[in-house]
Formats: sequence, structure tokens, C-alpha cells
Amino acid sequence: MRMNLLPPATRLRHAMRRQLQRWSCIWILCVVAAAVGCVPSIQRVLHWRQQLAAIEPLAAQTRQVVARTAQIEQEIQLAAQRMSTIEQLQPADHSLPLLSMLTHGVIESDRAIQIQRFSMHSERVSPATRKAQQEQGDPWADREVKTVASIHGIALHDQAVSRFIEHLRADELFRQVHLKSTGVLTSAVTDGREFHLECHY
Repeated sequence: MRMNLLPPATRLRHAMRRQLQRWSCIWILCVVAAAVGCVPSIQRVLHWRQQLAAIEPLAAQTRQVVARTAQIEQEIQLAAQRMSTIEQLQPADHSLPLLSMLTHGVIESDRAIQIQRFSMHSERVSPATRKAQQEQGDPWADREVKTVASIHGIALHDQAVSRFIEHLRADELFRQVHLKSTGVLTSAVTDGREFHLECHY
């Protein structure tokens, strides 16, 4: 039979030391096991960091491209606004419809009309003039630009000139068609009428 003759305090310290050693071993084993279990996760994290470091330059380039694209879109919008403003300031081009109408008018007159020359000029209508036209109920008062086409030609007779004027007035392009002058044409080649028309639109 063994008897422990050590004082109770010493025996308590020895017991606590043994318990601490036992639990220390257990905790060390737990820490080692946890560390071993975390190794794959640590490797994955390191791998992801490497991939992130490799992707970061590409991401920076992508951000630059996105920023440049947004800047280009703003420049395109600004250019479109400028173009729209310029188009609003410029008068509408009616030269091709006018040439088409003149051609049809000559054909319908059985070629009794010959256009010698025509010219076009445009001028901006002042706001005061447009307001006065609106008060008078003019349906063309909303036009900011007034264009006048001056047509000079010759015809075999007055009836051809009249039919030609009616043809121009029947089209919705013109606001007014005025016969400015007409006279007898006498030449060595033919006799007929010369005329001058002004078409407003």
C-alpha cells in the first residue's frame, strides 16, 4: 500500500499539472488536426489569390474600356444633338421634288412648255412675322424658313401656261404660286409666250 505523504496543496498542484499536461496534449492534437484539415482550404485560397492577381490587369483594362465606351457614347449623343440643331437651322431641300414637278408639268402640257432656267433662295422668317401669320390663320405659319423658287420659261400659248400653273398649285408642296409676268415671245424659231413664276414654300 502506497501512501502519499505530501501536503494536500502539493498534491493538488501535482494533480492540476497532470490534468494540464493531459489537456494540453489533447488541444495540441486538436490544433494539429484542424491545421491539417485547413491545408486544402489554405491551398485553394492561395490559388484563388494567384488567379485574382493574374486577372486584375485584365479587369483594369476592362474598366478602362468601359469608361472609354461611356465617354464615346456621350460624344456620340453630343454630336447627334449638334447635327439635329444644324438640320433644324438648315432649310429643307426641295430641289428634287421641284425638278420632278417641273418635269411632270412639262409632260402633261404635251411639251408646250419649256423651262429655260429656275433658281431657289431661302430666308429665315422672323418670329414677329410667324406670329402675325398665325393670327391670320396661315397653315404655313409654323415654318421658320421660307423658300422661293423662281421659274422662267416659254410656252406655245396661254393655255399651256395656265395648265402648268394649275399643275403646280395642285401639289401640296407649294404655299403659293404666283404668275409674276407674261409676255409675247417673238423669235426667228418660234412664236409663243414667255413667263415668270414664283413658287413659295
